[in-house]
Amino acid sequence: MHAFRPTSAIIILIFFLCPAIPTLFAIPAGAQTYFVDAINGNDGNPGTAEDLAWRSVQKVEDASVTFQPGDTVKFKCGQTFLGRLRYYGPSGTPDSPVTFSSYGTGPRPVLTVIDVITAQWTDQGNNKWSTPIAGPTSRLWKNGVEQKKATPVNFGHTWEEFGLRAGISWAYDNNTLYVYSDTDPSADIFTGNTNWNVIYMRDKAHIHITGLDLRGAINEDISLPGCHHITIDHCAIGMYSAGGINLAETDHILIERNTFDSGFRLRFEGVASYTGTDARGVNDAISSYRTSTDNEIRYNDFMDWSHAAISLEITNNAELGVYRIHHNFFTASDISYGRAIGFSGTNVHDIEVYRNYFFDLITPSQLNGRDNHIHHNWFEKIKDTRLKDGEQGQAITLSPYNGNVNNNLIEYNTFSNGEGPCVELIAYDREEDDISGNTLQENLFINCGTSPWYPAGLGKGIYIQSYSGMRANNFFNNIFSSSLTQNTIFHRDAEVTPVGFNDRNTMAGDAIHGNGSLAELADQGAGILDTTTIGVNGAEPTEPPVPGPTHDALFCPALYLLL
Repeated sequence: MHAFRPTSAIIILIFFLCPAIPTLFAIPAGAQTYFVDAINGNDGNPGTAEDLAWRSVQKVEDASVTFQPGDTVKFKCGQTFLGRLRYYGPSGTPDSPVTFSSYGTGPRPVLTVIDVITAQWTDQGNNKWSTPIAGPTSRLWKNGVEQKKATPVNFGHTWEEFGLRAGISWAYDNNTLYVYSDTDPSADIFTGNTNWNVIYMRDKAHIHITGLDLRGAINEDISLPGCHHITIDHCAIGMYSAGGINLAETDHILIERNTFDSGFRLRFEGVASYTGTDARGVNDAISSYRTSTDNEIRYNDFMDWSHAAISLEITNNAELGVYRIHHNFFTASDISYGRAIGFSGTNVHDIEVYRNYFFDLITPSQLNGRDNHIHHNWFEKIKDTRLKDGEQGQAITLSPYNGNVNNNLIEYNTFSNGEGPCVELIAYDREEDDISGNTLQENLFINCGTSPWYPAGLGKGIYIQSYSGMRANNFFNNIFSSSLTQNTIFHRDAEVTPVGFNDRNTMAGDAIHGNGSLAELADQGAGILDTTTIGVNGAEPTEPPVPGPTHDALFCPALYLLL
């Protein structure tokens, strides 16, 4: 169960145990099932029965070249399997996928690449110690307790400048591990990430990964370059890892009903400098930094990802788009910096984000790119981070990060109790940046701009920067309500009320009409507002939600009791 307590009565069920994982595919005649038992198995066995099980991940990898479409590998529940699984076997077929699953009762089987680090410590003076190690690690534990990571060399520092000290206690550079310790660390046990991935496959299709607990990768637990038509469901992914799933160069990947919990609970308030989020050991639960298309992410739970839960970024002329992201839950309440979604690049396009619940996150979702549709989501309690300068408590920012931001539609969302302006359109003052053709309509803003750190932002629902490339955007029928302070919008050079916002129609090509606050509408004799026509409870999405047990209770919440 989740350990969070949102302000509204929402129950989200998560299945952590092995039994009753749904059978989504028929098992063809002649298909073989292999069993893996880390305690009682033997790699000399044929693996074809529970009492003839294999023992290791390495055996599965070696034997995979003999697999056929329809074959299944089952790991025993309640056990831990150490090592990276590279799948060299054939692809499945639409009717006969190759499946990696579980059997027995108890917790999901754990596949992990976390192991003890063999160390030969050298005293560097001033409580700093070093040891050669075989390769990098993203995260480090000392006697079972995760340690805070210092600034890495790849941000232009020598290791003496890492800032190693009590509380910021380790760094890695060039096959060397450095730690801060006021006693000889030889008596301590250090564990870390020892391999890039937990599961790796290239150019495969029709593979099904279900009911597993994948942990501890240096990069991401699952890497799928060149793969298509892969299903990943009912897994726990990302615990003690730097990342969850890499979708670069993929298409038609379905990711559903998984738990993505990084297990990262370290906070960095009070650190003198914060050079990059990925410097601290945790990146993205799901990412793609190269071409990928036609992927779907639904009914998942994302917790405590220090860069983004979902990061889709392209920096060249490649295409990344046609994703559907829906019915997911996002939170990052236990860390100092963590957003839900990040899009970056002009060619991040045609992504539909709907029916998601964003709760208690630290820094905004950057929804850039072009022709994306953001609708029927609820953004609640988005907070400001103290780790970066400037205001960071927005729910959504549109900004030309690695490209222009054009023709995005943001509609029928509800934003509530956020510390910053709930939606911000902002550029970096480069003349070539273009933020135009974007539309915000039929959204509901409740108690936006609550941060005590930025009094000037109090009550602001939308912030729109003034600069030459910010032009011809549309703002229609958005409604604002605040019990804390006056509702305002900052538009280019002035702070205005929502109704006053409409008076600025046609300025810099912007189309603005129908916006207002509940108080202003009441003063105008508008009567009681029908809140079922705007925000997350507004017009239904173009496609009904997919049925399932995990998040059915999520929408539509009793949000409007706040009004």
